[in-house]
Amino acid sequence: MARLKKEIDRLTHLVGSLLQVTRVEGDPASLNQEVFSLNRLSQELADDGAIEADVRGCRLVLKGNDAILVRADHELLRRAVENILRNAIRHAPEGTAVEIALDCQPSTVSVSIRDCGPGVPEEMLSSIFKPFFRVDGARDNASGGAGLGLAIAQSAIALHRGNLSATNMRPGLLVRIELPGELKVPADDNAVVNIS
Repeated sequence: MARLKKEIDRLTHLVGSLLQVTRVEGDPASLNQEVFSLNRLSQELADDGAIEADVRGCRLVLKGNDAILVRADHELLRRAVENILRNAIRHAPEGTAVEIALDCQPSTVSVSIRDCGPGVPEEMLSSIFKPFFRVDGARDNASGGAGLGLAIAQSAIALHRGNLSATNMRPGLLVRIELPGELKVPADDNAVVNIS
């Protein structure tokens, strides 16, 4: 029953992500941009992913002290980061850490997620964001997913005029989201500001 519930939750999340990305691709004006704390979003996703990481025998580490605001569609960005994080947890060896690092540069804000798994063959790096692509073609849905999580993340980030890239770190894979702009917030980053 627990396995069935997990699969239902995973499929529900996947369908929700696909619907949302497709809706915004069809009508870019429906991108619901607001200013919110990237730190808080990352912390919430780390908290949510901690149970899954614990089951896999790994842990999540969140890095980045600056209070960073980002202007984006909150739900779309949340789904993109969550898909990348779940992928990293799935490939993290037992006893290792999955790192979530936030960075703020003069013209970009970034979220990087790194696991310590086997990485991806160099010739396949450019393909991992394509729909239904899986590094190990023999994996089935139970062990390797449907090959849509990173493709959904790629579409969501592109809708924000951002960039999604992957780099082998030996060990592991680092997936980096870069979004345009830089906004820092004072110590109290609790407010969400709607932008019309």
